Amino acid sequence: MNELRPDRCPICGGPNDCGGAAGKSECWCANVKIPSEALSRVPEQARRKVCMCAKCASVLAANERE
Repeated sequence: MNELRPDRCPICGGPNDCGGAAGKSECWCANVKIPSEALSRVPEQARRKVCMCAKCASVLAANERE
């Protein structure tokens, strides 16, 4: 993914449902634990700037448990 968009997942490019990008006070990810392995899949230029989507977070978390 070349272009960073606050409303798109930096892993799959799909909608990330980011609360911050939508102008809300909190994002869905504020209440879940995303494993470090999943977070490490976020491209360097997007880290701490763009949320991954819940689907990528759950798939990567499930893969980490296997």
